[in-house]
Amino acid sequence: MDWVVPIAAGAGVAAALAGFFMAKRAQSVNQTNTALGVAFIGLLIVALCFIVVPISQ
Repeated sequence: MDWVVPIAAGAGVAAALAGFFMAKRAQSVNQTNTALGVAFIGLLIVALCFIVVPISQ
């Protein structure tokens, strides 16, 4: 169970970076909104991991 949070945090960082990269390459407002949504979800996952770590210890 100790390895779940770091893997989730890594996935969140990857999603955030992918979202920001997609937003930079977007060619329409709809693509930009989707990309920023992906980045937001990634940052949300990272934030939740920082909340879960102290609770699980």
